[in-house]
Amino acid sequence: MHDHVGEATAPAWTVAVEHSALGLAMRSSDWLYPAVETGHILSFVALVGAIVVYDLRILGLRPAVPPLELARLAIPVSGAALVGAVATGIALFTAEASTYVTNAVFLVKLGLLALAALNVAWVHAAVRPFSDRPIGAAARAGAVLSLALWPTVVVCGRLIAYL
Repeated sequence: MHDHVGEATAPAWTVAVEHSALGLAMRSSDWLYPAVETGHILSFVALVGAIVVYDLRILGLRPAVPPLELARLAIPVSGAALVGAVATGIALFTAEASTYVTNAVFLVKLGLLALAALNVAWVHAAVRPFSDRPIGAAARAGAVLSLALWPTVVVCGRLIAYL
């Protein structure tokens, strides 16, 4: 974890978040921060894994696998993983909120997450995963964008600790 050098100039709400019970627990426990960080990474592995498999199917890999059947597996897995990633991400944020809000890589990660979430909505609207509708160019374009966005979000997440 970083030193809290930015705390003096950070927005008051971030300092309050760090001084919350969860923020204090995250910083004071020898095992809580690493356990939550591990949960965050595992959640992102499941989230991105499910998304990548679905995107690859949209792009034509394994055409014998019906998109509808894959959606029945991938969407609940990615949904549960998203809940885990958000919950653990919030917990991690509480440990160093005043540092994160001034970290350019963290801010880029949040922006890319927003774009990736919008793209998920785009792909779902284009594919209609629970129908037998044919996959069109809009869905394929969204899948390509998704395959670029999600790994970049993961890379940014890892770089936060180093930059």
